[in-house]
Amino acid sequence: MLISINRFAAIIFPWRSRQYITVRSTWMAVMLALLLSVLHCLPILVGKDMWFCYDRTTMRWVFSGTKQGEIFESGYNNAYLRAFAGLRFFITMKVEPSVQNSNKLSNRKSRESRKMEIRLFKQAFSQSVPLILTFCSFAYITPLYDDDFHKFLSTTLVWHIAHGLDG
Repeated sequence: MLISINRFAAIIFPWRSRQYITVRSTWMAVMLALLLSVLHCLPILVGKDMWFCYDRTTMRWVFSGTKQGEIFESGYNNAYLRAFAGLRFFITMKVEPSVQNSNKLSNRKSRESRKMEIRLFKQAFSQSVPLILTFCSFAYITPLYDDDFHKFLSTTLVWHIAHGLDG
């Protein structure tokens, strides 16, 4: 997501992006991502009766059967999916008009630089698509199944396919 935001700034604000994309701002963005990751895991670390583990017999992730575990699995854990997919959609919709207008640049050097930025944005986008589809499978398709085989197909197998496509 940080790469997508970086490309977003370079495409939408081509002349001002050099002011915003600095070593300091990149360091701050990475620290923010780490902080958000820790905050995402914090309920598991401090919550009572909240856990999850991989069950090798059913080949899927199992969350604690308590009310807190159910809230973590269905609400809190899936909030990340919704935020990620929403931000990804927003960035794509904002960048698309700029991509369409990139061929209208008069300066050849600017046009070549812009094409490179657009290629990098498309790469970042293509890397996020398998992840979004995987999370959608986890959040919306897996709960529809009761048997272990279909839950395996919609979680573990989908996860492996996503990593194969992304890698």
